Amino acid sequence: FMVRKLYSLVAGECSPDNPDSPQNQEILLGGHLYGMLIKEKLGDCLNAIRAVITADLAYFLATGNLASSSGLDLMQATGYTIVAEKLNFYRYISHFRCVHRGSFFTQMKTTTVRKLLPESHLILLVELIHLNQLIGQAGFICPVHTPDGEPCGLLNHLSHTCRIITTKPNVEMIPTILAEMGIINRLTTGTRDTKKSFLCMQLDGKILGWCETGHAQSIVNKLRLLKFEDEISIDLEIGYVPPSNGGQYPGIYLFSEQSRMMRPVRYLVNNEIDMVGSFEQVYMNIACLQEDIIKGVTTHIEIEPTSMLSILANLTPFSDYNQSPRNMYQCQVVSLDEFYESGIKHHFGLGEDVPPSLREKLDNDGLPFIGARLKTGDPLCAYIDDTQGGKTIVKQYKGSEDAYVDQVRLLGDDLGIYEVQK
Repeated sequence: FMVRKLYSLVAGECSPDNPDSPQNQEILLGGHLYGMLIKEKLGDCLNAIRAVITADLAYFLATGNLASSSGLDLMQATGYTIVAEKLNFYRYISHFRCVHRGSFFTQMKTTTVRKLLPESHLILLVELIHLNQLIGQAGFICPVHTPDGEPCGLLNHLSHTCRIITTKPNVEMIPTILAEMGIINRLTTGTRDTKKSFLCMQLDGKILGWCETGHAQSIVNKLRLLKFEDEISIDLEIGYVPPSNGGQYPGIYLFSEQSRMMRPVRYLVNNEIDMVGSFEQVYMNIACLQEDIIKGVTTHIEIEPTSMLSILANLTPFSDYNQSPRNMYQCQVVSLDEFYESGIKHHFGLGEDVPPSLREKLDNDGLPFIGARLKTGDPLCAYIDDTQGGKTIVKQYKGSEDAYVDQVRLLGDDLGIYEVQK
């Protein structure tokens, strides 16, 4: 418009606007003047603050030290940055796939934070190679790519298929979709008086409604199918915690926020690639190989058996051809202790090769009888070792004093308070 008007003025087709005419004038109000002055001074302040913020941010990136009055609710103030060393390409690329639990935990005496939990790792046991059914386990963090020594188990690396969500998907249609599936917006007095139980449904911590416990699995299956029809995002995490005795609080938890770990697996219903998160996969049944699929139980299968390994771990030769003496770098955790190995709990039981006298000491599960008296050298427990052709391995009681078996429990935590859960 202004270009056309300028050409018309130069050509003499129109007259210039008169700035002295009230037609082209407005009144300068006091508030407008104050606003102009405040705007200019705020600009000066922002320019001055920019230099301060730039210096503080440069100091943080250069030293890794966090200079904060509040602490930002973090557990450490140093060690946030490292130099990406280019000793070789393997070392360099590992920097961009590593996650650290925090320097605070390096000073802890307990090894709980260093353990390989099944929620984040695929358990790889050389002596249990045929155990390929992955129930309640995930492959988000590589179980073998962790350094030796002090940071062992604290500095881990993401599996090569793991992806961190950085953008929030559109979830506006989810409440409408759930309403069409028959969820209840709120529990009225009438619903509470019935014998039916209800599960809470949440989206990023916000309660969307309630559904009957018997219909929960059906709703979860329908939601998962909608992920392939572009009605909801493929990155939506659908965590269904079924009712249990002493387990996690039951409910259907939907997550769409950033910073979540997701990884691809194949959905057996439609043979499509599905993205699953670390929360929901604890209660999912995912097979590693085709022969591990259990009809009516298994819902997903791994794309590759090596999906659990990091980029660097996938480049490592198999153990039979590797000169390294270790497969899992967990020294100082198991190899130096003098207690009974935790691995004996796998494949516990008595085989056909045990003498009848041993069955008088241990039950069919290879566990001692409650109330039994144990002397030095008495059988404590037994398990079947498939690497030795199914031979039964018997562990003996090593105590110097006689003992009585008070109780036999499958422990679900380090404190031994809760029984083992799925």
